[in-house]
Amino acid sequence: TSTAGWQTYRNDEFGFEVKYPEDWKDQEITRGEAVLFENEQTNSSLFIDFGYKNPDDLPLDKWMNKFAIGRSVRGIPKDALINGIQAYRIDNTSAIYPIEEFFIDVFLADKYRKIVFVSLSASEGNQKESKIFDQILATFRFIE
Repeated sequence: TSTAGWQTYRNDEFGFEVKYPEDWKDQEITRGEAVLFENEQTNSSLFIDFGYKNPDDLPLDKWMNKFAIGRSVRGIPKDALINGIQAYRIDNTSAIYPIEEFFIDVFLADKYRKIVFVSLSASEGNQKESKIFDQILATFRFIE
């Protein structure tokens, strides 16, 4: 499956863009600090939250240790590279408690140390979305 024909979501204020399949619908939510894309047919979603605070201007690894570990993360973060960007990835293979849905959670930071959280999830047994999730993540990039 190619990403040709996919839609592009671009957020100039927070400086990133990502592509998503054309049959997914998007809606901005939460005071403009998050966006949600959904595919109702496969019961899959892509949620991007760019409202995370980094008051101490920490690099991503230190921010993860201070703010993310032990709070609202569903598993053990693993080092990852998302389209050339240093990131931390959590998925079903590293979940710390049983989770019925298939998911991938990713934390990234831009060069200004703004934190972005990307979460992809699909209903239980819909692991075939894994390939599409990886394709979506591969299109994520920070823009100037």
